[in-house]
Amino acid sequence: MENILNKNRVLLKQLRLGKEPFVYIILGMCVLAIGIYANFLGGAFLDKYYPNPVRPQDLILDNINEYTIFVKIGEVAGWLQLLLVIITLARKNFKGAGEYLVRSGIFYIFRGFAIILNPLAQIQDPVANGSNPILATLLYKGMFFSGHAGIVFLLFFLHKENNRMKWIKLMIAITVACSVLLSHSHYSIDVVGGILAAYAVSRLRFPDFLAN
Repeated sequence: MENILNKNRVLLKQLRLGKEPFVYIILGMCVLAIGIYANFLGGAFLDKYYPNPVRPQDLILDNINEYTIFVKIGEVAGWLQLLLVIITLARKNFKGAGEYLVRSGIFYIFRGFAIILNPLAQIQDPVANGSNPILATLLYKGMFFSGHAGIVFLLFFLHKENNRMKWIKLMIAITVACSVLLSHSHYSIDVVGGILAAYAVSRLRFPDFLAN
């Protein structure tokens, strides 16, 4: 029996990212796919059961003008954040890529439930303000919490080294958060909620054999 347990421990160690990266990466891709689909289902649920959701007042948005140019600025900054993450992982031979994928998937699964529990009205039609029409149709439904602000902060929180790259990622995350407010794409509570959700997901404990 002890030999069997020892063999299982060895197998689990071999499955760790850095030994057999593809195992954890495939798991992460599956979790992320589930998370994205959860957001799609959440948006479909809101369309069906909350056709006239609440449109609350916002002390911040009610006192700043809308600048649609920040839609593009936010999207470019978001893609830049992703590029920096890829560069960071490439430097480590992609050790840790699975964790990024798994935690991102958990973040979106959490958001899929959150938008159902907090059915706030869209501030505006995402296509009308210049957002990607495909993503707008599939994912830009449901407001709380902000997936844009949350995911870029999650990528920042997952950067473990205290170096220049970490602070560049923080600046990009702040840029995205400000952009979704200045473009009136999200309520301020959505942005705060997204950042808090990202922090919570970044602090989740994984089983030892999944840890990096």
